[in-house]
Amino acid sequence: MQNTITSMQNTITSVQKTLLDFCVEVLFDKRVGSFENVDFAKVAEYAYEQTVLTVVSPALKRTSTFDVFSDKRFMCQIIKNARVCCAHEEIHNILSENDVEYVVLKGIASATYYKQPALRTMGDVDLLVKQSDLKKCDELLAGLDYTRLDELDTSKGHIRYRKEDGKNWIICEVHRCVNGVPSNLTNITDQYFNDIFERSLLFEAPNSTCTIPSEFHHGLILLLHTASHLTSEGIGLRHLCDWAVFVNSLSNDEFVELFEKPLKEMGLWRFAQLLTLCCVRYLGCDRKDWTGEADDKLLEAIVADILDGGNFGFKDDDRYRQIKYIKNRNDKTVDGKKSLFQVFYTINSKAKSECTFVKKHRWLLPIGWVAVVFNYIWLVLSRKRKPDSFSTIDKANARKKIYSEFHLYKPE
Repeated sequence: MQNTITSMQNTITSVQKTLLDFCVEVLFDKRVGSFENVDFAKVAEYAYEQTVLTVVSPALKRTSTFDVFSDKRFMCQIIKNARVCCAHEEIHNILSENDVEYVVLKGIASATYYKQPALRTMGDVDLLVKQSDLKKCDELLAGLDYTRLDELDTSKGHIRYRKEDGKNWIICEVHRCVNGVPSNLTNITDQYFNDIFERSLLFEAPNSTCTIPSEFHHGLILLLHTASHLTSEGIGLRHLCDWAVFVNSLSNDEFVELFEKPLKEMGLWRFAQLLTLCCVRYLGCDRKDWTGEADDKLLEAIVADILDGGNFGFKDDDRYRQIKYIKNRNDKTVDGKKSLFQVFYTINSKAKSECTFVKKHRWLLPIGWVAVVFNYIWLVLSRKRKPDSFSTIDKANARKKIYSEFHLYKPE
């Protein structure tokens, strides 16, 4: 482990460090620097790429000469936040009136843990409903002028909807299950999510009333969502802030009582420890005994990787192509496979899951491998996707060294 850690070259730049310090000040009212000789325009640009420009705006306004409240990007996000909050309330009203149980995933549920919830950057409206209510929910959303973008297939993880408002729109995703769960752990996660609707809470605020998960279910959702995206296209600083304010809301004993057993069973305990240690060191979160210790270089590498990728790979569109070299497709684990074996594992998984003839006749699996490879070649030749370069593989291997330290989905 020590050799792996010392080989990590990720470092945090001065602009990134300033942005992290702003987060500390806003999230936890801690002053950590004098901010001298700082290019605040660059910090604002970086904050926008990390989807935390509105979050850090009070610190930017107080400290710098940069007028964030006159910045078009800031105003557009504030307007979007208001639209998304109103959309939550509109959807809540019609679902509640028609006896459709639901909970909000992330979004407003995460914002409730911030001291200034209105400044938490909002994206889509994500709802979890029972599979038996998907068709009814579809009809009700249509009544609110939402257009379905996907087929109404109740076997899919989620269905997307869009509501246009002039040049603007709201995206709503209706989920039938919680995302990010490996196929081999569905029985365990189903056990912990089977009462998510019964334990849900009503969040009431001006123009944003909605139903949110209990703190236990919200914590599990955050970890599953973060692990899923971090090891694929990446997450933004917003996601780390979401975890920081959530975990800081619980005492050491409260967190252990709620989460130690389920997270160890799901193989997410080590991930929760490392993510929290990053929040302690870089975002001002209170120290927690349950996190244990970790090498400083590893923590810096994790945070630098998050910052370098940007929100869902916004800063590096090559990250999504790196997934096949990083993690196993179905069980979502990151192990010690070399690049060549990892690619073959991905081809094998795709052939099994995507080739109909392989599903019916497993002895045709080698033909499935050929089909997957030729489909990739066709996509490259038709310029529908870029070919992977040596740089893609090198970056994937560097990320894999970091993520292998999480021991993802390896029950203790």
